[in-house]
Amino acid sequence: MKKNQILAGMFLAGITLGACTDDYTDWANPQSNSPEDAAAKYEINYAAGTDAAIVMDDVYAKYADDAEGLKVDSVVIASLSSSNANIASIAFKSVNVNGVAIDAAFKDGKVKVNTLELDLAVRKAFNSRAHVERTLDVNVDAAAKLTTGEAVSTSGTAQVKLTPVTTPAISEKGYCMMGDFQKWNANEPIVMEKIGDGLYKAVVTTTAEKSWFKFYRAYDTTNPSWDDDINPGVLGTFEDGDVATENFLTWVGDPSCPSPQAPAISGINDFIVTLDVVNMSFKVAIKTIDLFMTGSNYGWGDTWKQLTPIHSAEGEFWTIVYLEAGEQIKFAPQAGWGNDFGGEATINDEAGAGLTADGTNLLAKNAGWYLLHVVNTTDRIVNVLAPNIYLIGGTAADGKWEVADVNKFTVPTGKDGEFVSPAFGAADEVRMCVNFGGYDWWKTEFIVLDGKIVYRGSGNDQERVKVAAGQKAYLNFTDGIGSFKIIFFLNKNKALFLAMENTRKRAFMFSLSNHLQILI
Repeated sequence: MKKNQILAGMFLAGITLGACTDDYTDWANPQSNSPEDAAAKYEINYAAGTDAAIVMDDVYAKYADDAEGLKVDSVVIASLSSSNANIASIAFKSVNVNGVAIDAAFKDGKVKVNTLELDLAVRKAFNSRAHVERTLDVNVDAAAKLTTGEAVSTSGTAQVKLTPVTTPAISEKGYCMMGDFQKWNANEPIVMEKIGDGLYKAVVTTTAEKSWFKFYRAYDTTNPSWDDDINPGVLGTFEDGDVATENFLTWVGDPSCPSPQAPAISGINDFIVTLDVVNMSFKVAIKTIDLFMTGSNYGWGDTWKQLTPIHSAEGEFWTIVYLEAGEQIKFAPQAGWGNDFGGEATINDEAGAGLTADGTNLLAKNAGWYLLHVVNTTDRIVNVLAPNIYLIGGTAADGKWEVADVNKFTVPTGKDGEFVSPAFGAADEVRMCVNFGGYDWWKTEFIVLDGKIVYRGSGNDQERVKVAAGQKAYLNFTDGIGSFKIIFFLNKNKALFLAMENTRKRAFMFSLSNHLQILI
């Protein structure tokens, strides 16, 4: 039996078919076998290519004098083969590296990829340019045409090792920034604060809608030379004027980029810029301390409802709010107009509020209680979520420090109703939180103090309140008040009921017609 050669775009398998150009979508409907089962059944082998251990420094060195060579399919990352006589030909469909799609060429059973595209795919897959060996899962999808005329979907995975190019050594003197916002003054660069291993941060204030900038190794500012002291340590982007808020960096001598270009910040505001010289990347985010909401039910600026910051999440806020049908809202970073937004934001409505853009405002179509998670960075996002509130810790029914449905509050139907917790499982310090976005519970926790709902926000651990077993938490988010109580309802003989409530003051209230309430 002649050994079949499987070519990943079109090739011969079992018999020679010449320049076959059949697309697998033009064949008969694929069999019901899974692609993996088909590969095994028809003995289609997926393996690492000849370049199974790729060192990008060596690849770029090979094409140092051949810039066009980098753009061709120069790296062999996988090979396909088969000896099954039932296969007439195979058509290639796609290939991805750790989930990132990449173009490829196929010849003589080899999967070849563009060097620059492979480099980019690895950056995206690992969100890093660090000079660390990576294990790549090369996933190839194809379709085999059988000698019977049937088509069979097939796929396989090969593993390849790849080490990205060597990155510059981390500067012991630190890093700085220059840009339009400081008029590229080499004598007064913006010094970045070290906040971690290879991590640096600075706050910049822009005065134009688009502000170009670059990063630099720290240097002597006494009488610096651009050629000798400044530019050799520059870090920039692949494209000039790139306004991406998260991006990779390039440097002098980076073989994948001729020269570092200047990224740009879009908008007029205070921005926090974070530099990561381990992974060779950076982030830009609006420096936001506060966020407020107003709208048609707030007198369009007569009242501003303050949202709560999410701990350790710059520019992200939340609130529990009742929206009426037809209500319009907007947000601003202060309790007044200026840099406000609404309809311009990206809306993700997961709770059925029917929240849509209405010009520059947001319009709610369906009345109800909702949790609003608002992002005010260079991106503006409004996530509408279910208003789920939980007990957690010692007073929770299961006593666990994990969010669980058994500890979820009931949600009122009306605007003035109360959210009510399950009965406290034990006498302990009460902890309450909302839960969304994968944030740890303590980043969105709150408490009731002196009858008011008090939020942790971006602050430290709150004052603790101990409650009794059997009590429940009652929260009115419209008025911002709450309490912890035990209530025994009237029996059939209309006997008095008892309500026991935690407050900071002692008082006694009697009403024989309805109930006896003891406040402790």
